Amino acid sequence: MSAPTPVPEIRLNSEHEALVRDHLEELLKSRAFAGSKRAQDFLRLIVEHALRGEVDSLRERMIGAEMFKRPVDYDTANDSVVRVKATEMRKKLTQAYLESDAPTKVRIEVPPGSYVPRFIFDESGPSATAKTNEPPQSNPLTSIHGETANSADPPGRASASGPKKTAGASA
Repeated sequence: MSAPTPVPEIRLNSEHEALVRDHLEELLKSRAFAGSKRAQDFLRLIVEHALRGEVDSLRERMIGAEMFKRPVDYDTANDSVVRVKATEMRKKLTQAYLESDAPTKVRIEVPPGSYVPRFIFDESGPSATAKTNEPPQSNPLTSIHGETANSADPPGRASASGPKKTAGASA
C-alpha cells in the first residue's frame, strides 16, 4: 500500500482568514443550510481544518472518524456516509449562493472528489485598488486552496503562489 499523496498547505493572512470565518457563519445561517445540522457541521469542520493548515486530515477516512465516530479503519467502500454528506453539503452551498443576491468578498467552494475547500476572494473594490495602486482587473478573483493554479483555472484566478500568468504576459 502506497503512502497518500501530500496535500499542499493553505496559507491565509489574518484579514483573509477573518473574511472566511465571517462568511462561513453567514452561510451556516442561510436558508439553504437551515435544518441541516450535519451539512453545517461538515462545512464548518472542513473549513476550520483548512484554516488551521490541517488539510492532510481532510480525507474520507479521517472525516468519517472525526465527524461520524467511525473507527479509523472502517470500510469506506461499504460505508458512504462521508461521500453522501459531502454531496449534500455541496448542494446546500450551491443553493446558498444561488439564493443570495448580496455580493461577498469571499466564496467557499468544495470541488467534487475533494474535501479541501477553496477560498476565492474578490479583490476588486476600493480597498484592493488602494492596496495595489493599480486599476482593478475585469475579473480580479484570487483563489487560495490546496492546489496550484493550472491551465484549467479560469482567467483572473490565482493560486496561493500568485497570479496566473498567460502566454505573452510580461514579468
